[in-house]
Amino acid sequence: MKTGNCSRREFLKALSTAGLGLALAACRPATPPATTETVGKAATELPTSTAVPTAIPPTEAPKKVTISLWGWWDVRMKIYDEAGKAFTQENPSIEVKVETIPGSELNQKLTSSIAAGTNPVLLKMGTNYFKMRDEGLLIEFPEDIFPEGWLKETYPGFDWQTYGRYVTPTGAMPTLLIYNKAMFSEAGMDPAAPPTTWTDLITMAQQLTKTEGGQISVCGFRPTADDYPGLEFVYQVGRIIKSEGSRQVSNWSSPEVKQVYQLLADMVFKYKVWDPGFPSQTESIGTRRAAMTFDESWIIGELKTTYADVYPELGLAVPPTPTGKPEPYYGYKRYVLDLSVLKGRPEEYLPAFKFLEYIQKKRPDVILQLCDISTLVPDRTDLANDPKVTGSEFARLGVQNLLPNECDQVMPPDELWQIVADLVNRICVQREPVDSALATADEEWQTVLDQGLAKYFVA
Repeated sequence: MKTGNCSRREFLKALSTAGLGLALAACRPATPPATTETVGKAATELPTSTAVPTAIPPTEAPKKVTISLWGWWDVRMKIYDEAGKAFTQENPSIEVKVETIPGSELNQKLTSSIAAGTNPVLLKMGTNYFKMRDEGLLIEFPEDIFPEGWLKETYPGFDWQTYGRYVTPTGAMPTLLIYNKAMFSEAGMDPAAPPTTWTDLITMAQQLTKTEGGQISVCGFRPTADDYPGLEFVYQVGRIIKSEGSRQVSNWSSPEVKQVYQLLADMVFKYKVWDPGFPSQTESIGTRRAAMTFDESWIIGELKTTYADVYPELGLAVPPTPTGKPEPYYGYKRYVLDLSVLKGRPEEYLPAFKFLEYIQKKRPDVILQLCDISTLVPDRTDLANDPKVTGSEFARLGVQNLLPNECDQVMPPDELWQIVADLVNRICVQREPVDSALATADEEWQTVLDQGLAKYFVA
């Protein structure tokens, strides 16, 4: 799915839900929804393709159950649809009906369907996950179908304590260094030796930067300018939240964070390797107007499809850090969540979990397909040595180096995007002193923290 960073952000925000708990309460059946225990117990009672319940005459086929699955992006939903058809071949009594809904319409349609009792039982989760979970709209994964030991052994990098047993991760988007190997060679640099330290990064960026008429025509390094600019550096040296007892306290004005945003300012005004007026990092890298950038891995899919002529020139590497090592991190990663079971249709709970079990335990190839279309790293122990992982430069780098050494942000609040964007604009465009700009960010961020909006944000 091709989206620019800004529209991508707006798209994700559109998926957040509001008031669904009240709508569900109004239409909840008189019979209490199945608990994890009763859902699990029923697993042994579900008719299979080879066993017909004795209560049904031999000439009568088992009653067919249709479970509905909603999500956005037709490319992804096609994969679920194909998996659903294969599942039905093995389980003729269960049909999986997959429906693709535009992201801009999903929230409204979901709310209306809950009120009418026509909601799906399976939902592709996005930024609405924690809100729906906290409003009691999701069913916990049953222990006998998904034992806790299996979940933790299969997904050891996933923060089960924070996320809860209501969803599994499809994969993760790590932050990485993307650089143009051909431009390295043209500058007399070794394309197999990207920068590993901040000092290397500045030195190499200066060698790669080009100017025309006193203006930068090619950036040696184009920092992330749309999704949390500078935070990939921050995770290498510090945090933007500190704890004082049970209270979250803003940490933007700390010496460690100041070091990062002074570095960004120096890239513009001192080292002159970056011009904030340049196009997005995707366009800059894709048109050879930038030689290096940091970004989340989704950018790789954009570059591969939109800038196919330049993509073969690109190399991938771990982000440079002050020491060249992840102490403590190379940057941050973000998990993309898979499917949850939604309350409101208790007769479909068990068939839904059977379908999830089919994907998770019998069809890991489905997970690999979902990761591939979104440029995710599959964070599963049983896939680490799969040929599709080891044969991909990106997936191999992600499994071996990035995911084990990057911090999961879990759920950044929407307000963080604007705070960070404004901060970089004040420093790198308006030339406001770093201390002053960070003081403003401190106040804005503390307001967000005091409102409890960063409850699930790891920073």
